[in-house]
Amino acid sequence: MRYLSHVTFCALLVLFIGAAFWGKLHVPQPVADTRTEAAVPDTWTFSGENGRHAEISMPILQRFHYPGDVAFCAKAGELLTNRAEGAVTIGFCEKHETLSPLERSATLAETVSQLPLLVMTNDDPENQSVQEDAVAMGLAALREALEAAPRNAPQAALSVLDQYWVASLAKHPERYYSPAFLFKDAFTTEVVQARMALCRLVDDPNCMINAARNASGAVEAVGRWSSDISKLMLSIELTQIAHDRDTTGEPYSEIYYAQGLAGSYGYASEIVEGDEKLTYLRRGVAALEEAEKRYKDKVDADAQQSLTASLGSIYGRVAFISRDRADVEKALRFDQMAADKQKELDGEVSWETLSNLGDSHMLRGEVFDTEDDLRKGLDIQQQALAKATSDDSEAGKNYVNMKLAVSFLRYGEFDGTQLTKEQRIEMLRKGKDLADRMLSVFLETGTTTYQTVVTNAARRADAKLVSLEWQPAPPPQKP
Repeated sequence: MRYLSHVTFCALLVLFIGAAFWGKLHVPQPVADTRTEAAVPDTWTFSGENGRHAEISMPILQRFHYPGDVAFCAKAGELLTNRAEGAVTIGFCEKHETLSPLERSATLAETVSQLPLLVMTNDDPENQSVQEDAVAMGLAALREALEAAPRNAPQAALSVLDQYWVASLAKHPERYYSPAFLFKDAFTTEVVQARMALCRLVDDPNCMINAARNASGAVEAVGRWSSDISKLMLSIELTQIAHDRDTTGEPYSEIYYAQGLAGSYGYASEIVEGDEKLTYLRRGVAALEEAEKRYKDKVDADAQQSLTASLGSIYGRVAFISRDRADVEKALRFDQMAADKQKELDGEVSWETLSNLGDSHMLRGEVFDTEDDLRKGLDIQQQALAKATSDDSEAGKNYVNMKLAVSFLRYGEFDGTQLTKEQRIEMLRKGKDLADRMLSVFLETGTTTYQTVVTNAARRADAKLVSLEWQPAPPPQKP
């Protein structure tokens, strides 16, 4: 549950705070799809000159129903009459009857972005509905353009998918998808998967290199939200493809690349079970250590601090699983260096860095059997909560409270401490109460990963409390 850097953590944590429902869509008339949500989505099967075939399915796009050329063009004309600049027509609507399938696909693809951009005059609230309808119609045109592409012309289908960016123009994604904050990432993921399938059919080594630069982050976001290891692996592949596009070897880019890989491997380790957890984390460690070896002395102090924090974070996650003393010492060393450097640069230490540092002390206490570290780790994490509170970071408070709940439990259940029985019970109750409170929060706003963490903490606390609070029955009284 540890993260690479405070910037990366904040961006991604905010991304995952949302509703916990998946896959609903509503598109305004006349492009509303009236099929039920459980309907099986359509698929398209394309073939290439190399004899290969690819079947692609795009459930989100397929719900943007295309009502037919006549109805589409009538609605387009109605929307365009709202423009202050005067009458404008859509090229496709002037000649759609005479187009070949290939021409129809290409002309519709032009319409995908043309219509939303033409009606996007200003931010006047009165125009918001018109603009949203235009975006929905643009996506409906995208679907129809893909449908019109000849099945033996995968390159034409790839050109259609290049227009996917129109989804980013949606200002009210809740009208189309839930959770709304994930709409653009989920749509991008769908496009990327279709593109990868189509790229296998064409003789173009740069086919995926030319894909969207933000594709990796989008796929990773969806993979984390849905706990889908295949999507996280795809995000790593896309990260590597994007890296191959940049051949300059620029130090900052190489460090960001290593951090991105380590983050993705870290998220993957949260999902898989068994030995694979450590395998993925070690891959992330290798990427970061290589970046540190080659580039640390070639970047400024801020980038050095960020890289150090990344190493501390991932070593902490490794040590939590391995319980290896060398891993624990590296985690604590890097976390302390990151905190010291951040204090030097910024005059204060972020709650993210404090949380990681506290976690490393907790680990050292458990592995080295030193209660001073347990006590210090708990104290530092409470400092992290105070910092998140002073920053007014709701996401930060939720995350640190989750970590605190587990730390109270770890301290209270650890054998060999000098805590009295009553103090251990108090510590366990604090952890249990906090875990219960955070579960109610994460059921509304968090990922299943966070829900699992606090649920397991509460159960462990309950079990330990039962054993500590059990009292034998008094012996029977003599008559």
